Amino acid sequence: MLPRREPALRGESRVYGRVEVWDTWAKPVTDNDLKEELAFYAEKKAELLKTYEGKYALIKGRALLGVFDSPSAAYEEGVKRVGNVPMLIVRVQKEEPRAWIPALQLGLIRAHLQG
Repeated sequence: MLPRREPALRGESRVYGRVEVWDTWAKPVTDNDLKEELAFYAEKKAELLKTYEGKYALIKGRALLGVFDSPSAAYEEGVKRVGNVPMLIVRVQKEEPRAWIPALQLGLIRAHLQG
């Protein structure tokens, strides 16, 4: 049995005897991690809509790295240019889509809120 240790950092490897174990779990990205990118997109949205409506914008920091036809093309270019780090890939559209969770709407999942 392997000794219990703290989880490795993203991309870090640890050696247990003869076995090298790579941590491949990425830390979940939150809106807080992309605060600068989201603010930049909000500022430039009207300008982007004029030319790129329906396309996918790739944003890192306060820079528009490109506009693409698919999110996968944007991701591939982002990894080439800045590495596998948090970056914003957003579809340029007038209205943000509403989230609809059928199981919650149909009562298959119940949320019990305590007040």
